[in-house]
Amino acid sequence: MGQTKQAHVTEDEISMILDGTEDQHLRDHVGVCSECQRRVEDARRIEMSLKQRLLCHDCPPSHKLTDYSFGLVSEEERDRIAGHLKICKSCRDELATLTKFLEEEDQLPSAGSSEGKIIRLPTDYFVARFDPNQRKRQVRGREKRQLRAQTNGIVVLLDFQVVASGTAIEGTVIDTDDSRDWIGSLIEFRKQDVLHTTCQIDELGTFRCQLAEDGTYTLRITSPTGGIVVVPDIVIDPQRGT
Repeated sequence: MGQTKQAHVTEDEISMILDGTEDQHLRDHVGVCSECQRRVEDARRIEMSLKQRLLCHDCPPSHKLTDYSFGLVSEEERDRIAGHLKICKSCRDELATLTKFLEEEDQLPSAGSSEGKIIRLPTDYFVARFDPNQRKRQVRGREKRQLRAQTNGIVVLLDFQVVASGTAIEGTVIDTDDSRDWIGSLIEFRKQDVLHTTCQIDELGTFRCQLAEDGTYTLRITSPTGGIVVVPDIVIDPQRGT
């Protein structure tokens, strides 16, 4: 008798995968079944799109904050964004991170004549906001924490687990347009502007690295096409499982 072929995953099982509660048997099946991989990816894109709309329905997009910081918006937009910044800490933090990034860029040698400085606008620069619904779960007797940050249809998933030599990090980058755009991206973890570790995103859209010290880090993802996603204020604290 031939081996019975496992049926495709159900909608409930897809929900388990999106929640990170699937078992190893289900994970193994999806790993070898292209049809189930496609359905899971479609469901993940829909979920990310809906959450992005709920989280940022009133927030100006990152490129508008960029224009605002350079005074390139209309008077009406300037007043609207300024009013929004008064009540939205997330956008204030994003603007502060953007300003810091621009200051770092200004320190680099600029093209053009010595009489004037050319300002380079980071048109593909985004600051990812954390999902307020973060979770912890047990993995082989150890606590594992997952953080989710998102911006402009781009989602960054980070899993942290304490190991003997520090904190192991496994990350995934999902783009609702095309996640393949981020394959080969440079991953940098910095603490107080000091680079602590780097790696690259593989063909599956994932990366793995490790941090030996605790503290507050900034994650910077630079795609091969020049797009940049920054995830600030990542707290590594072994006492909290991150």
